[in-house]
Amino acid sequence: MSHPHATHGSGVIVNKEESQVTVSYSGAGSIIKPVPSSQTLAFTVRFCIDSPSYGKLSARKIAALLSTRDAYVRHVILYFGKTPMFKNDDLSSQSNFDTLIEPMAVYKGKGVSLELGIEFANNIGSQIQFESVNVEWV
Repeated sequence: MSHPHATHGSGVIVNKEESQVTVSYSGAGSIIKPVPSSQTLAFTVRFCIDSPSYGKLSARKIAALLSTRDAYVRHVILYFGKTPMFKNDDLSSQSNFDTLIEPMAVYKGKGVSLELGIEFANNIGSQIQFESVNVEWV
């Protein structure tokens, strides 16, 4: 795995050996693009999310601020440690989105991450930029 880098408090992790994407970082967030020689256009990225503060342990909503060029977010999965707690695989988002977590997932330790399934239209001009990816805790 590549080293996680900060994107507004969250780190994006991409397994570069398996997925042929590049990740760059700007003041506006993380930019993910397929490499021109990529044989596939569907990838998964994972964002490390800060653990909730004491007293707010229920995950209520997942939100992402993003912009795309010929790219879509197809699914999002919330993990506590290695355990999937919530999945929405009915996304087709090219812009900011939020999704309610029903029923709310109660955090019991072991870390928080979000997996996002991304699909690019082509491997030359497509890209997705994440300004922020977050979990709302109550």
